[in-house]
Amino acid sequence: MADAVIALNESPKIVSDVVTGKITAANPAVAINVSIGFIPSRVEIFNYTNPSQHNWQKGMGDGYCEQQVTAGDKTIVATGGISEYAGSASAAPGFTIGTDSVLNTAADVLYFKAYR
Repeated sequence: MADAVIALNESPKIVSDVVTGKITAANPAVAINVSIGFIPSRVEIFNYTNPSQHNWQKGMGDGYCEQQVTAGDKTIVATGGISEYAGSASAAPGFTIGTDSVLNTAADVLYFKAYR
């Protein structure tokens, strides 16, 4: 996985089951593991650079997500979308942002919400 700038913002205690953050994708874009301390049941990502919304929820296949672009068209991404990330010896669990060309391209700024 490439280095990416990831800034996590823990939500207020009252909604402690939600983590938000901002990611600046590496250049060139590759898959990004986002370690948040748990495997989420739902992930919402807004691509600020390439305006589009991407949603994934538990039960969807690895690399899948629902995608909506500025024009309003909704599609299902079947590869290069969002996946669970089990973590590693040195990184907490979370999710992986794949390499779909609308979701994640070089230097894109992404904002996310991950729900426990």
